[in-house]
Amino acid sequence: VSADTVDTKPLRLLMVGLAQDMARINTGIWHEDYDLIRQGAANIANHPKIPPKQIAKIKKTLGTEFQNFVGFDKAVHSTSSELVSAAEARNWSGVLEKYDQIRDGCVGCHTAYRDRLQPVLGK
Repeated sequence: VSADTVDTKPLRLLMVGLAQDMARINTGIWHEDYDLIRQGAANIANHPKIPPKQIAKIKKTLGTEFQNFVGFDKAVHSTSSELVSAAEARNWSGVLEKYDQIRDGCVGCHTAYRDRLQPVLGK
């Protein structure tokens, strides 16, 4: 029986959901659909947490770099909240700027940690 709740989700499944939300934002950008952009950004800002067992494995694997991993997550959360505000304000340049920052944060974290975490957490 999984200890996961609505509030937690294994990292891989969490990432699948985030990718879907990034695609939602991307579609919103192409269609200039501020509501779709806001929805995707709100989902990212409020995504489920990683279950405690996986957090422990991540901490053990990353050691002193764990705080940097957490920093990527916090930056993506706060920037996603800023994207929600930009979409609500219909601020097109703000939307594009915040989207770029979220994308860069996601790619930066993947570049730094995916290869080390996948074997530990399972694909």
